[in-house]
Amino acid sequence: MPNNLNYSHISKPFIITAVILAFIGSSIGSLWMMSFFGIALPQFFHNSFQLHKTLQIDGFLILLIMGIGYMIIPRFRNIPLASTNLAYLSFVLVLCSITIYAIHQILPITENNNNLLKWSNLLRLTGIIIFAIIVFLALRVRPKLLRLSDYFIALSIITLIIINIVQ
Repeated sequence: MPNNLNYSHISKPFIITAVILAFIGSSIGSLWMMSFFGIALPQFFHNSFQLHKTLQIDGFLILLIMGIGYMIIPRFRNIPLASTNLAYLSFVLVLCSITIYAIHQILPITENNNNLLKWSNLLRLTGIIIFAIIVFLALRVRPKLLRLSDYFIALSIITLIIINIVQ
């Protein structure tokens, strides 16, 4: 790829991880559907059906939105990201959050597991807020084309933050 200001490799780990989580989540969903149709599955699979939502929504969707946001917004404006290190930090925080939440769903519910859930939500929200700050810093530069897209980008990021606060 050319070494332009508007090209960054930061989106690759987000999108690759999102696709992997989508594949795993879809596989779990397929097993779940097989159990609906009467196919006998080991008990371990029945305990892991909750992971389908976690991997598909909390994993795939959030990481894909963040990865595409980190790729498209600088390209529209022909600017570099404010901080690639903070972008990688947001990736690690969201990925750790998904991992902790998945562990929480598999383990029996105890007081310590509820603390894990709080930490998971805090890590995810922190990663999303870092993403929002980086994107809002990039939105200060007006694009030459598609100026109305800024409103939709801002609304989608605000919605992502609100959903994670309410959850």
